[in-house]
Amino acid sequence: MTDRLDRLHTLDQVRRFLDGSHPIDPRIRTRADAHAFILQTLRRFDYFHLRKPDKGVLRQFLEAVTGLSRAQLFRLLHQYRTTGGITDRRGVPLRPFPRRYTDADIELLAEVDVLHGAQSGAVTRELCARAHHLFGDRRFERLARISIGHVYNLRRSRAYRRHRATNPADDRPLLRALGDGRWPQPPGRLGHLRVSSLRVDVRPAGLHFLSFVDEATRFRFVGSVERVDAAGVAPVLDGLLQALPFNLRGFRADGVPEPVSRDVAALLESLHRGRLGRFRVQRGNPRPEYRNASAAERVNAFARQSLSPYLNYHRLCVFPAESLDGGRDDGARSPRDADIVTPYERLKSLSGAGDSLTPGTTFAHLDGAASTISDNEAARRLTDACKRLFRFLEEGG
Repeated sequence: MTDRLDRLHTLDQVRRFLDGSHPIDPRIRTRADAHAFILQTLRRFDYFHLRKPDKGVLRQFLEAVTGLSRAQLFRLLHQYRTTGGITDRRGVPLRPFPRRYTDADIELLAEVDVLHGAQSGAVTRELCARAHHLFGDRRFERLARISIGHVYNLRRSRAYRRHRATNPADDRPLLRALGDGRWPQPPGRLGHLRVSSLRVDVRPAGLHFLSFVDEATRFRFVGSVERVDAAGVAPVLDGLLQALPFNLRGFRADGVPEPVSRDVAALLESLHRGRLGRFRVQRGNPRPEYRNASAAERVNAFARQSLSPYLNYHRLCVFPAESLDGGRDDGARSPRDADIVTPYERLKSLSGAGDSLTPGTTFAHLDGAASTISDNEAARRLTDACKRLFRFLEEGG
């Protein structure tokens, strides 16, 4: 390629080249080839003895051919004038900045993102701090003090992408919200659960997934039913009562777009209050599309044994500071001074939370359950349980 450029021996040929009338491919791919070509051209045209307009034409030619900027080219011209040659002076700095985070730290960060999903920088930093200070994992000693902005810097590094080696779909959270609506009103009432539902096609028939979220602590419970009636929802209510460490006060479906969610909330409210007479329990042989009780039972067992413990004792949530905004009926939440804690830690921080615990439940007992395994180990066990559940559902139950 450069042999074709060597055919340009006069400034008139260079001008025709810049006009686009000279049929030569100007691309030079490597920096070493660019430096060699610049040195050869400067010597051929005797650059420093040219007139000023001719120097400008030659500089435009070198910029077009090499792809270097005007500032880079002037630095190379100064180097040629002072030393008589052009060399690549780039290299390792004499006094490099000390590296605070090693490849092992980046690998740990990638592992945390794989286990918990790519959370925000603030949540990821808190996960690393909990791993070091709360669960005594000394590998997270440096990551426990990392800044939020540097979390994103490490995620963009080549070492992180090499250790991660996953597709973007793996960044999805472990559990998506079943209903996307406003935060229930009035806020902050412990024991009032927001209900949302989602219909999912699971072989041999579909299931209704029910999600329950406490307004004050974001305690979450997920269950599945084969049909939305008193007989189908009653086992999910029993599992919910066993999973919640505090007293259940009621159900709501405020701001949830699914109409069936309001029916489920009303049904659960009647079951909880003992008003079963309003609903007719289906008896006899179920319809063919409801013959998937084994799948529902398997999902409920997974939610009770693996999903709920992780969501409530090891999943970090951001609780922004609340401030009422002049006359509005909903709280305007500020991201400043936010608390990043688990739903269980949020429960402990509420005033009078001890009086709302279920009979026989104490914070000392719950502390032992929350600290039995680390957040990363809980996420790892949840991932394994998810794989077994999905394999069971794909095989048709």
